Amino acid sequence: MFTRLLKSIFITLIIIFLSGCTVTQFHYTSTADIPHYTSSTETEMNVILNDGDNSRNFGVLAAIDNEETEYLLITSKSSRSLTRNRISDFNISQATYIDLEAAQKFSNSLQRIIYEWDFLRDHDGFFYEFASAPITDIQQPDEYSIRYSPSVRFFFNVTNEGSIGELIIEHRNNRTETVTIRSFAMNRRANIEDLQSLIQNGIDFFN
Repeated sequence: MFTRLLKSIFITLIIIFLSGCTVTQFHYTSTADIPHYTSSTETEMNVILNDGDNSRNFGVLAAIDNEETEYLLITSKSSRSLTRNRISDFNISQATYIDLEAAQKFSNSLQRIIYEWDFLRDHDGFFYEFASAPITDIQQPDEYSIRYSPSVRFFFNVTNEGSIGELIIEHRNNRTETVTIRSFAMNRRANIEDLQSLIQNGIDFFN
């Protein structure tokens, strides 16, 4: 009786021991033979300021990627304080890109707008639009038209009723499929002068 009890305990211990030594199976399939896309980007940013009052609810940043690619960013303020201009006071994740060549054309046109402000010189009206969008956001439904939502857009017109402008910054989040639009009125000549100065200072930052 005692011998059978010991034998039963011994068998039970063996079963427990063998159960604890079960090897877990892991599944792995190598993808080393498949070409991969890899990127590594270091970005330096600097907040661009004017000589005068810098109280505004948007800003311009000068950026350079991997000490090589230079460009500007326009973005809205994340801080409620219009007077603070630290890098953390801007919506960096919603910043919109403008290459330096396009930025210079934009700056030159803003200079023309300042000149045209509230004056109908040798024409009955003056209209201007600047728009920039990633090429990945541009669709061509047919050979005669394109469809896109600009990341940054600026409108201006001067007629017999006066001058008015507007800056629009749009951020599209492809992951959540949401769009954030910020609009900034440019109803005074001083607004245009401030924007033009910011853009030009951003360009000159790299010179």
